[in-house]
Amino acid sequence: MVGLAVGPQSGVQVWTGTPSSLSAARLVAGGSSPVLSPDGRSVAYAYRGELRVQPVGGGAARTLTQLPTGSPVAWSPTGARIAFARRGRDHPAAVVGKGPVRRVTLPTSWAHSVFAALAWSSANGLAFSRTYGNGKAGTLKNELDYVDAQGAVRILYRNPTPYSSREEPVFSPDGSQIVVGAGEGRGLVAVPTGLGRVTPLTTKHFDSDPLWSPDGEWLASCARSRAARRTSGSCAPTPPACAS
Repeated sequence: MVGLAVGPQSGVQVWTGTPSSLSAARLVAGGSSPVLSPDGRSVAYAYRGELRVQPVGGGAARTLTQLPTGSPVAWSPTGARIAFARRGRDHPAAVVGKGPVRRVTLPTSWAHSVFAALAWSSANGLAFSRTYGNGKAGTLKNELDYVDAQGAVRILYRNPTPYSSREEPVFSPDGSQIVVGAGEGRGLVAVPTGLGRVTPLTTKHFDSDPLWSPDGEWLASCARSRAARRTSGSCAPTPPACAS
């Protein structure tokens, strides 16, 4: 498990063990943006403008590259590479790991966007939230964007309620679908990464933290509240109509 510590000793906290028997937390002082590797053996985090990887049980940290403040980070499904997105003049979404850094050039019109919630699919696609606009007179926009394995960039879904939420993509096991919130009180939708239509999955709820079953046939949402009263609920498995 990884998390953030705040207070006099801020940084990345790491626990090892099982949910019923966790070790004492190990603190990486000054670290931020922790992301656990798929096999649970390593944690990637930002530290003083660098992207570092370290065994969860402790040991030497390895610096991979420079990492701009606030850049979202995602491990590849195999754990062999790490991706991060950043804003700036050259607009790259950089992929690091063995070999040279690969840079995916994003549209120049995205220069002043803020990227968040980066996710990497089993099909080697990258999805992320992009927010832009100054927030005045309805100018704030938020959308789900996607970069495929060939580096082609496209917009998949525009958030109808950008002032209340941002899109946080969750890939299906085969990488063909992404589940995101449809907007405040609108439930969840499945968005195809290729051709196809957006499919509503739930309605009239604030659903969040969706999780696919390994076979892609079921989807569980472990945080639900009604749109009108926002009363909390329990995990609600939902069969996504568009999942193969």
